[in-house]
Amino acid sequence: MSRAHAKFRHVLNEQEVMRFLEKYGFTCLHFEDITVAEQAQIFSSAKVVIAPHGSALTNLVFCQPDTKVIELFSPRWLRHTYWNISHKCHLDYYYVIGNHAENYVTSQNSLAWISESLKDDILVDIKKLAEVLRLAGIR
Repeated sequence: MSRAHAKFRHVLNEQEVMRFLEKYGFTCLHFEDITVAEQAQIFSSAKVVIAPHGSALTNLVFCQPDTKVIELFSPRWLRHTYWNISHKCHLDYYYVIGNHAENYVTSQNSLAWISESLKDDILVDIKKLAEVLRLAGIR
């Protein structure tokens, strides 16, 4: 799932990630162009969902039990929201914490830090992603 058209939390190396995932048969989707009914159908039929942390993952509620979920995070914005949904829906949840990108700004103000952190882009380490795919039994 791509966040290329989102305002923030982009995967900085999305093209590299997609080239890597294509070897496993994955297809990149842009959910901004898909109706809610189509999103529900896609998630309902998915065997594996790999996506950056974002609101489109609320569609996990439509997944079948044992669907594998791999959530991509930036190092400063880790949330348990979709792990919780995955747990309640009996999904097989994994995550990858990306590397620090050069565009990170650190504020002394805690409210500013939260605002900055939730917008951090994600730099996916392909080796970490490969290891999580292996752990999830995706070949």
